[in-house]
Amino acid sequence: MTPPIGDIFSRLLDAYGPRGWWPLSGLRRLDPRSGGYHPGDFRLPASAKQRFEIGVGAILTQNTTWKQVEGCLDVLESAGLLVSDALLQAPVEVIESAIRPSGYFRVKARKLCGFSRFFQQWDPEPPPRPQLLSVWGIGEETADSILLYAYGRPFFVVDAYTRRLMARLTGEAAPGYAGLRKKITAPFLRLETARRVQVFNEFHALLVHLAKTHCRSRPLCRGCPLETVCMSAER
Repeated sequence: MTPPIGDIFSRLLDAYGPRGWWPLSGLRRLDPRSGGYHPGDFRLPASAKQRFEIGVGAILTQNTTWKQVEGCLDVLESAGLLVSDALLQAPVEVIESAIRPSGYFRVKARKLCGFSRFFQQWDPEPPPRPQLLSVWGIGEETADSILLYAYGRPFFVVDAYTRRLMARLTGEAAPGYAGLRKKITAPFLRLETARRVQVFNEFHALLVHLAKTHCRSRPLCRGCPLETVCMSAER
């Protein structure tokens, strides 16, 4: 029998501790060992620049690894392009060159320009989700990443890791984006908004960590915090 969602969250938090998402390049440069993560500090992001960086990172991480994104963010920062005004004024060839390692660099350069214009219209106010989804190249996962991590809005992020993990945990095919998000968030809806944001922040980050350490494409079930309650665990 699959344990309650709240129990899954508690097990992962006990096993891994706070993850400190979203990683910020400025913190990583100050302390490379931190990777830019800030466990337990939900005051971040604390500036328009940091919010913009999170949006840029959420777009660049589409179909690539975070390691590749980190390098691109460093190049953009060195070129002074991690600011919406500067990015919009830069020749598209310069943007494409800076983000080439992230893949699909021409398409992503166009996405970044569209997001930059949108960012200037709304920031510092959190944009409504439908309007954010109307920006070309921003789908549900990217939009919810921006809303949760850049603006502290209670939108849980459902990614490929989440779908894989929940399917294995329950032994059933995971529902679509909206259905899975509803299932995961339902137990936390009575929490006040600020606490719900913290839980969604940590829960998504914990699921990603679990997917990278144990629930991989080829799972490593031994030692997994959910091994005893997972329907697909190799026992």
